[in-house]
Amino acid sequence: MYDNFFTAGTDKNAVVPNVTPSKPVVNKTDTSAIKKFKAIGNRFTAYKSFRVDKIAYVNGMWQAINYDMAGGKDASWTANGIPLAMLDNVTRGNYSATRVGDQVKFMRGYNYGTIDRYDNASNGTGIVEGRYGMIWYNANSLLAK
Repeated sequence: MYDNFFTAGTDKNAVVPNVTPSKPVVNKTDTSAIKKFKAIGNRFTAYKSFRVDKIAYVNGMWQAINYDMAGGKDASWTANGIPLAMLDNVTRGNYSATRVGDQVKFMRGYNYGTIDRYDNASNGTGIVEGRYGMIWYNANSLLAK
């Protein structure tokens, strides 16, 4: 058992770089909007309309992004895109194509529910929207809807 099985081939004169350990994970405190959602049992309602700022066919479906709801203009289609199939078009009805600038609102069944995850660093609220998966919304904006 006293052989060099684990140390064979190592250079005893090798210079080992000074490695600084990574910073420990610091949990940020809840934002005021997230505190409000948690205080009411993680429930939300979203009955007000909002503007469509971008539209694209992504991940096999038409999606819209509202910059306020997404937390900014650098929104991700995969994380923040809202399927048009979840939205009612207030501007032109559901029988005409939705365009940038239209006002939309969540359809019944998508306009209330429970928040599934929070991200304090981005002030994000993640909601599993049925078969569409998790969609992330800005907590302040969702609170105002």
